[in-house]
Amino acid sequence: MKTKDEAYALTKQFVERSEVKTNERLNFFQSDGGGEYDSKRFRDYLALKGIHHEKTTAYTPQQNGVAERMNRTLVEMARAMLHDAGLPNSYCGDAILHATYILNRVPTQALKGDITPHEVYLGAKPSVANLRIFGCKVFVYIPDEKRKKLDSKSLECTFLGYVENKSAYCHRLVVFWNHEMSSLMREMALLVVSLSNLTLLSSSQITHGHHSQNLSLL
Repeated sequence: MKTKDEAYALTKQFVERSEVKTNERLNFFQSDGGGEYDSKRFRDYLALKGIHHEKTTAYTPQQNGVAERMNRTLVEMARAMLHDAGLPNSYCGDAILHATYILNRVPTQALKGDITPHEVYLGAKPSVANLRIFGCKVFVYIPDEKRKKLDSKSLECTFLGYVENKSAYCHRLVVFWNHEMSSLMREMALLVVSLSNLTLLSSSQITHGHHSQNLSLL
């Protein structure tokens, strides 16, 4: 969520999708009482779904202690991963998503039976065979049509996470550009990345960062 005005649409999307995945209905929705969760359309949606909205008292985050503690855990993990990868703080969002992906796939004391949140939510044990180190090196294959005969066949990039809706690893890549490759790669669509059986799907959008450029795998 980039701005708070997205809270309604994203919450609605999450609730609807979760009910389909779990075959369960949401009963309680707890928030910190922020205005983004108290708009008329938000209240109307919760009422329509029969969801009870519980709000914490102002300036008492301890009433929402589980969520506050998890937020801190995710931020601490993201800080460590960014430092280890040597990436700027502008990639904090990617690091937090990566941390969330990991925590959902490891056992927690909050759940009995040594199971993971992923198992409780989806009813299936997750595979960890696809886990990669945040910020590790990957190589993007350059199609024959986008390079000359003696040009390099790959471009060194940085692994940032996982694709949610495809059988792929990375939804974005950080590319550290040199002058020769810049104009070429702005025009091309990335097709395959291979690193120890790591396969990434095609890219259809290239965005430009401050010290590096992002390739969005859609």
